[in-house]
Amino acid sequence: VFDEATKEWKPTYGYRRGNDDTKDWLIEIPDNADPNKDYFAERVEKKKERVAKNETQRLKNLARQMKTTMRKGPSVDASIGIGVAPEEKSKEQLRFAVDRAKAATASAGKYQRLAKGEKENVKKGKKRKFLPNEAGGEKEQALRVLEKLKSKKAKIVEEKAASIAGPAKQ
Repeated sequence: VFDEATKEWKPTYGYRRGNDDTKDWLIEIPDNADPNKDYFAERVEKKKERVAKNETQRLKNLARQMKTTMRKGPSVDASIGIGVAPEEKSKEQLRFAVDRAKAATASAGKYQRLAKGEKENVKKGKKRKFLPNEAGGEKEQALRVLEKLKSKKAKIVEEKAASIAGPAKQ
């Protein structure tokens, strides 16, 4: 962003951003606003609210990231010795590691029994189902789909119709 005051290019957001209104020594007050109100304090308060909101969003993102990385498995950092210590791992992380190890040994033909009180692996591979490759079966399937389509009444989804039609004129 080109800053008019300093006549140079500056970042749009963040530190030393262009057109920064926080350094203004004068705030223009509208005619219908309260002249006795402290607009400088209000501006500082708004800034604090934005910073607090940013921090809560950052923490939410970190929490969401921790949940997704647990499912993806151990990171490369752990293999080189700079990951999370085993004592600090959560129950979900340990469970995932055990399931992953069992899957790795099973792929080599070595199957491990469940330990006493251990839950079964929740994420098993899905079996793919294929329809029979016969002309008669395929024809029946297509006819069933066509019958379903013919029997259904046309549904009008109001929200979708409204969004297609555009804003309502009053």
